[in-house]
Amino acid sequence: MYVSNEIGVIQEVSAIAALCRKRGVLFHTDAAQAAGKLPLDVRATAVDFLSFTAHKLYGPKGIGALYVSRERRPSIQPILFGGGQEYGLRSGTLATHQIVGFAAACKIARENMRAERARLTVMADELWRGVQELGGVHLNGEGAPRVPDIVNISFEGVEGESLVTGLPSLAVTTGSACSSASGEPSYVLRALGRSTELAQSSLRFSMGKGTTSADIAEAAACVRAEVQRLRAVSPANKDGKVPDVQRGSIEAVEPDTLAPLTRRYFARLPRAGSLPQGAATVRGEAGNVAREAWVRFHLAFDEKGTVKDARFQAYGCPHTLAVAAWLAEQLPGRSRADLVPGSPADWAATLSVPTEKLGRLLVVEDALRACLSP
Repeated sequence: MYVSNEIGVIQEVSAIAALCRKRGVLFHTDAAQAAGKLPLDVRATAVDFLSFTAHKLYGPKGIGALYVSRERRPSIQPILFGGGQEYGLRSGTLATHQIVGFAAACKIARENMRAERARLTVMADELWRGVQELGGVHLNGEGAPRVPDIVNISFEGVEGESLVTGLPSLAVTTGSACSSASGEPSYVLRALGRSTELAQSSLRFSMGKGTTSADIAEAAACVRAEVQRLRAVSPANKDGKVPDVQRGSIEAVEPDTLAPLTRRYFARLPRAGSLPQGAATVRGEAGNVAREAWVRFHLAFDEKGTVKDARFQAYGCPHTLAVAAWLAEQLPGRSRADLVPGSPADWAATLSVPTEKLGRLLVVEDALRACLSP
């Protein structure tokens, strides 16, 4: 890649191309994220092949371009045969309207490149300053040459899927693959030396010609609020306070991946508080950040051994947090002998938790059962 689409770092394409040419190795670069943002000179760069696409610079979708150096033209062969268009490399009637739109987009991008880059650089700096005050944040690719329209930041103490789920007003992506069954972190961020946890708690922000300073301020404010919310409810919270579950809910979180009941419980905001004075309190926890699920319950029992109040702390995906919050509401009034209301399979059915997340509910169950340990 000429420019990394994940962290915005500009690769040393000229140096790589020179090494390849010296050794007779054909070299192709994907310049989709560079075209329209950086000056591209294929002769000075000495690449053999360079490709880019129209829609990345506000041109029509469905068309791209491949540059082939004159010397390397005999090195490639067509995969579509017939009419002999495109010098025999790609047969078929040319999409004239797309070609013209592509050319117009390139012309506009070239004319505005310097001013747009300066504008986006200011906003990228504003975004970084806006979240940097949280502490425990890392700008991925910092210190390397980068394009300003891609900003990738990792946040300590939060889980990536929960972070994205709690930002319904922002169109952001995370380096985490938690929405799939694999759960593999971004290999790009791991290659930078980020831990698995940090790689999975990263957000990728993309800016463009429609982005304003007001958008940046709003995005930074939303991220600060959600990171603080998730950190407050995490067992890793260093202030030592036990969070409560607020009665009532916030219905703003509506990602397609969460069932309505799960959205309701995930959206409940924690607040710092204390368990009732004079109550016998116990604590049980299970999991850790490395397991992508860490849950801690705080229970207050009366003299008869009945739960008077239940609080929770949790680090994990939205389903993990939702189940822990739901259980905290079910526990008051239950006795020690009947403390665990059903099984993880029952909880999954109630809150429509997908099958691949059942393992994390076992951590929730272990934390609740730990409250019964002597």
